[in-house]
Amino acid sequence: MVHLLLAIAVVLWGGVFVAYAYLLPVINATQIVTIRFALISICYLLIFTLLKTSRPSLEKRKLGTLFLLGALGVPGSQLPAVHAQNYLSPSLASVLITTSPAWTAVFAAWLLRERFKLIQITGFIVAFFGALLVITAGSGTGVLSVDNPWGATLCLLSPFMWALFTVISKRELSELDPFSSVGICLIAGTLVMLPFLPSA
Repeated sequence: MVHLLLAIAVVLWGGVFVAYAYLLPVINATQIVTIRFALISICYLLIFTLLKTSRPSLEKRKLGTLFLLGALGVPGSQLPAVHAQNYLSPSLASVLITTSPAWTAVFAAWLLRERFKLIQITGFIVAFFGALLVITAGSGTGVLSVDNPWGATLCLLSPFMWALFTVISKRELSELDPFSSVGICLIAGTLVMLPFLPSA
């Protein structure tokens, strides 16, 4: 069952980039992110309302951290990913986004003092150099070609920000279960995006 759910998650995540490509000619990146996470927040709020056990309990002193995480997780990581697809194919954008685990490992080693095996470190280095190679040497007409290196660099901001979000949330919201933690962070991130709702 777990593997089936993971497979479904991968398929849905892959479809996100294709959906962005279809939507961008119609609405801009800010509108896409605002609408998407407003809908996600509504779903989370409904779940928190209906399932009492899922409701997060957070100390008031952590509200600032919560909104920082929201800013990293929603506008910080999502706006670059969507906006970059004005310059990149969905396939290339998804490849660059997959550097997120490598960035997460770097921040985990720095902020959480986590240690990694040599083979893991090697994998992270390969991921970074692979992304660098795509940005600097990608050319031609294939789906992974890079016509605009700055667009590819912008796309890399997304996994960078998401990695920061992941590591900081693990450190600061460790008392919450993952579902509740992600939920309140995305709701906070949506609130950060509220000023853009009129244009959405």
